[in-house]
Amino acid sequence: MASGFPGDKVSTTWLKKQLDENNTNNIRVLDVSWSSERDCRPDYDLKHIPGSQHFDIMHKVENTEMFPRNFPSATDFENYAQSLGINTEDHVIVYGTFPGKNGYFIGGRAWLLFKRFGHTKVSILDGGFEKWIQDGFPTSSEVPTFDKGNFRSEVNPDIYKTYEQLTENLNQGVVQVIDSRPPEKYIINDEAKTGHIRDAINIPFSLLMDDDTQTLKSQEKLKTLFEEKGVDLKKPIVTMCNSGMSSCTMAFAAQLLGADSALYHGGWNEYRRKTNNS
Repeated sequence: MASGFPGDKVSTTWLKKQLDENNTNNIRVLDVSWSSERDCRPDYDLKHIPGSQHFDIMHKVENTEMFPRNFPSATDFENYAQSLGINTEDHVIVYGTFPGKNGYFIGGRAWLLFKRFGHTKVSILDGGFEKWIQDGFPTSSEVPTFDKGNFRSEVNPDIYKTYEQLTENLNQGVVQVIDSRPPEKYIINDEAKTGHIRDAINIPFSLLMDDDTQTLKSQEKLKTLFEEKGVDLKKPIVTMCNSGMSSCTMAFAAQLLGADSALYHGGWNEYRRKTNNS
């Protein structure tokens, strides 16, 4: 790269400039589009950002009742990244195609995956593929190939919380929980799967998005949002949703604001099961 690591979020114009100036020797762009309902690979094959590769965020994942959106093992993630030619020193840029999510949701999950396995230079393309298309930037159907990479997984324990760690932290009063689910899931009603952790702050994922620009809200607007919801940005934050998807972007947003944030991967799906059975 010509000017070092630009941060955890990059614009479409920034990426276009790198492509135009051939400043991509250590930049790897990944289309991380994923759906629980269909295979997104054909969409990538049809058109994608030039030079990007398809990256399956659920590759080698073994889902369980407790973790229906599980993480791969460190070894499986390392082998997969290497097979795509990703190196330890590369700046990885992830983007997704998911209407109304502005490149996040799945992009946030991919960002946290790389962070979880120790890769610090990873960014989300702000606005995602939709913004890239809207800006009139070129697409390609050519699938690039790369030599095997030297990526190494080094598990980062600071960005991930287990149920046991979370409950201990809550008992000690040393963390605050942000629940990124929609209000109808957070508020207790007759549906068995609703409810929330005591004192958890509800900030729905959708509130992070700027509908006018089709990107993430500015840091100033995010800061106002968090503070109006009662979040103390100087106190450690743990984010959660139902099974560790939208809460990844919430952790991302908190880190953009300089907060110490981690993901509670099990989310409400795990918490309600273990708490009700304890």
